[in-house]
Amino acid sequence: MGKSKEELIARLILNTGRHIRPFSLNQIADDIISLSKYVGGLKEVSRLIGKSVDILRQFLSVKKLPKDIIELVKIRKIDKLQDVRYLNQFNSNDQKVVVNEIISGNLNTQDLKVLAPLRKRVKDNSITTLIKELKESKDKKIYLFFFKSKSKENSNKIKLKLQNLLGKENVINLEVSEEVYKLSLNEKGLKSIRNLAKENNLTLKKYFIKLISNL
Repeated sequence: MGKSKEELIARLILNTGRHIRPFSLNQIADDIISLSKYVGGLKEVSRLIGKSVDILRQFLSVKKLPKDIIELVKIRKIDKLQDVRYLNQFNSNDQKVVVNEIISGNLNTQDLKVLAPLRKRVKDNSITTLIKELKESKDKKIYLFFFKSKSKENSNKIKLKLQNLLGKENVINLEVSEEVYKLSLNEKGLKSIRNLAKENNLTLKKYFIKLISNL
């Protein structure tokens, strides 16, 4: 027997307003879909349970995952809304690797926050390689920057320019693959580039873009 409108409202209020939820993300998505059919759309669901349409869509994004991953959501192996959000940003092959890393405890939500946009920028490396580099940077407190540059100078000359700017000992490494550069800085190097950005009244991202364009 299907759930009543009142029961669905009560379940959703209970499950969308707390960090510890009685039901899985998939169950919540099912309830949102059912209530939406009762009341005529997400806007009315939003009004009834006091959650924004955007939040409701985040819960519904569970349904965009492959079936085998949805099964893991059902048994709560994957149980964080933010994790689902980031998982949807990977292709199906990458998702399998990332999910296994989440379940094994090797990746957390903060890691995914870094890994998802990193994957969009670096498409040539395998996801396994990117995860390995992310872990190593955490262990050694190395900060990675990825950027594209069509500079005709070789990577050693670019690295020398960066070392002159940030301090030789602070630039750990610079690698290049098909115009995609991976810059590794230590904590002092990161602090130096942040200070330079501040002096130029720019955000770190905007200063870095400006810096690279001048190489």
